[in-house]
Amino acid sequence: MTRRRLTPMEAAYPVPSDFVESILGWREDAIVVLMGYVWLGMEAFLAEMDIDWTQDYENCERSINQMVANCIRDQMTDRPPFWLEHHPFEDENRSPAPAVPKAPDLAFVLRANPRATLPIEAKVLDTDGAVAEYIHEITENFLECRYAPFSSHGGMLGYLRQGTVDNAIISIQNALNCKLEQVAALASRKHHASKHRRGSRKCSGYPRDFSCHHMIVLMERPAAA
Repeated sequence: MTRRRLTPMEAAYPVPSDFVESILGWREDAIVVLMGYVWLGMEAFLAEMDIDWTQDYENCERSINQMVANCIRDQMTDRPPFWLEHHPFEDENRSPAPAVPKAPDLAFVLRANPRATLPIEAKVLDTDGAVAEYIHEITENFLECRYAPFSSHGGMLGYLRQGTVDNAIISIQNALNCKLEQVAALASRKHHASKHRRGSRKCSGYPRDFSCHHMIVLMERPAAA
């Protein structure tokens, strides 16, 4: 059986503690600030890009992610203890080479130990009921520690093309069979979070209690002030 060898990053950095615990010394509201960067980036993206979201685009999700990543980075002017990376590989639970590791769409990476990340997975939602792929990322990747093994929090970003944010939240809640609670500090943006227990054997040694943040954005250009 092929054995995994160390990566250069694994050789350079020790096994990290929880990403979230590591940034709380920077700010007590670090998670709210971090998620706020995502919202500010999305708002800037929608305001800057004159795109007709009713069109059937090719590589829609991938193209949006690439542009959104730059917009989020532009919001991080205070040099927090992490940076944002587009499509980084999650090496921790990879299969041996030549298999390619899993890679979430975006991730905040801890400067002090880049093995620790807080991933944000993005999905295009064609309607407010079309949430199957969105749910799959949570149950098969986040809750199986393929994403965010070293983080007690992660995020889902939904690019909603048709419908309402409220209905999408209800669809996600019903599919997950758990309550999505609105985060008070981000209530104006309808930011929700769900709490989970990662019981998979693949999560042994990693944070078991996991909070998934839900950021559903209606893809339309904001009305002129």
